Amino acid sequence: MKKRMELNKETASRLWGQQFGKRQKAIDFSGREIAKAAYNDRNSAYGWNVDHILPQSKGGKTADYNLICCHILTNDEKADKFPCFKANEKTFEIQRRQNHYEIAARDAEENEESDETVNFFHLCGWDIVRSGNKTMEI
Repeated sequence: MKKRMELNKETASRLWGQQFGKRQKAIDFSGREIAKAAYNDRNSAYGWNVDHILPQSKGGKTADYNLICCHILTNDEKADKFPCFKANEKTFEIQRRQNHYEIAARDAEENEESDETVNFFHLCGWDIVRSGNKTMEI
């Protein structure tokens, strides 16, 4: 029988390491600053937790490829909205890509179809950003 992954401090710390390496502070996908030491701390300006990219209520799994570290306020704003949501005054869309989902930032000020997609599927490495048809390592 397969052991179910639990979302706890240990899992969150492991995901932080995968997503941000040894950094003690980082910026989540919505642009908010988070601090490793402020896990699940709603009283901190840098509080963060783990969110499902594709919400569980929409069939999302509790698996590394569907989890992302983000600011508590970002997670609260996203909630289980799908496919579009607003966080930190920005509009995002959850998009299916082959065997996973990604969060794409929509620029509301431009009336173009361009978007910047952050690929959270990190089996080959975390530091990848897709913009249009280009993939760049950062």
